[in-house]
Amino acid sequence: MGGRRRGLASCLVGCLTLSAGCDSSEASVSGGFAGIPPSGGIGGGGASAGCFGGDSDLDGINDSLEGSGDADGDGLPNASDPDSDNDGILDRDEAPNFGVCIPLRDCDGDGRPDTQDPDSDNDFLSDGLEASIGTAVCGRDTDNDGCEDFPDFELGACDPSHAFVQACPNSLEFVVSLPVTAAAARLDLNLEVVKLRNGFELDWIDGVEPLDVNPPGTATIEGDGFSGVSSGATLNATVRFKTLRNAPESPWTLLAVRARTPAGLVLGEGLLLLLVTPCPPI
Repeated sequence: MGGRRRGLASCLVGCLTLSAGCDSSEASVSGGFAGIPPSGGIGGGGASAGCFGGDSDLDGINDSLEGSGDADGDGLPNASDPDSDNDGILDRDEAPNFGVCIPLRDCDGDGRPDTQDPDSDNDFLSDGLEASIGTAVCGRDTDNDGCEDFPDFELGACDPSHAFVQACPNSLEFVVSLPVTAAAARLDLNLEVVKLRNGFELDWIDGVEPLDVNPPGTATIEGDGFSGVSSGATLNATVRFKTLRNAPESPWTLLAVRARTPAGLVLGEGLLLLLVTPCPPI
């Protein structure tokens, strides 16, 4: 492809590894979820000061902790709804306080307790889905591979070597490496979308262009591509694009820089895994 390309736009950051509000040192497990306080609570059991009322839905959580709101809009107040956020996980399993006055866990710190938040860790995977696929409802990188659960599951590809952490500047620049699998007289660089979320598109400034090659002498930069490429060479390319628009709700995007022969055969590929985050309006 080479040269300039244009589309819509957004802001890009990369594959974050920290669990939002969840510390891996929280080793206690109750009801299948880590970091939940054991029963007994404050003062060795029983209702504590600040809690009042009963337990209308018999979920083991004091009504005063659940409140009178209706998190899932089903007509049942949270105190009378055994699954307040309708995520398929009972409130007692998300926060089994057993009537003790213990503040309900808020994994992602968004002001909503996990019992009333259908995405407790704010990783773009619903708690119900995470329970079904075996990823943590309070932890954004269940397998500790350096990549969050969402790209691991939704995109089927996540590797810290091609995922980037970036704030929201006016433009972004990345270097991508493409190991070459076979010799070629000519390879042109193309920047292509592998998987896209929610219609997100990029606004290209300079697209992709050759940078250098390793080991030196195994290829020569020629125009928008490389010539005289040896098998085993690693082609390095610079990718530049501009960010203009706000993020969609599920913003992971997987891009590939591919080295193709004039006949279209792909002999090298480097991946970019990007996370779109909101930018101030322009």
